[in-house]
Amino acid sequence: MAQQDTSVSERTSEALKQLQPVAAAVEAAAAELSKPVNTIETALKRMNIAYEAWTTYKQGSYEENWWKWDVGYTRIGSRWGIAIKVSSGDETDPERDRSERWFFNESPLYLRHASIDKLPDLLEALAKTGEAVAGKLTRAAERAVTIAEAVALKAKK
Repeated sequence: MAQQDTSVSERTSEALKQLQPVAAAVEAAAAELSKPVNTIETALKRMNIAYEAWTTYKQGSYEENWWKWDVGYTRIGSRWGIAIKVSSGDETDPERDRSERWFFNESPLYLRHASIDKLPDLLEALAKTGEAVAGKLTRAAERAVTIAEAVALKAKK
């Protein structure tokens, strides 16, 4: 029995020796990936973008079950930023659909690298969504002016 314990102990020790530099390499690579994403996020924040847009970068289904991964720009808590969302569900029972979101640099590592090639699509989606938002706000402002003028006119009387 002690012979087997020694083997397990030696294997564990060797595995940890191998794991330490690998873990450091993964951490360094994740930090490098976060830098350009932070640059993009900073540029979007400087534009005062306060609306969301998403683009799907991976999806699939099996029978009634579906899943998808999206990269987007959204608000989580009180902060706007680039995020990753994982959604899944059952077409026959939409009430069981699930969705989870993280800021890009807080998302699971396996979700990050696959989303990078979709960042141009996200920027295009933000531009398209922004056009729609601007139109809606302009029309709402016109209605608000009409209401304000009516209130001001009534207040003078």
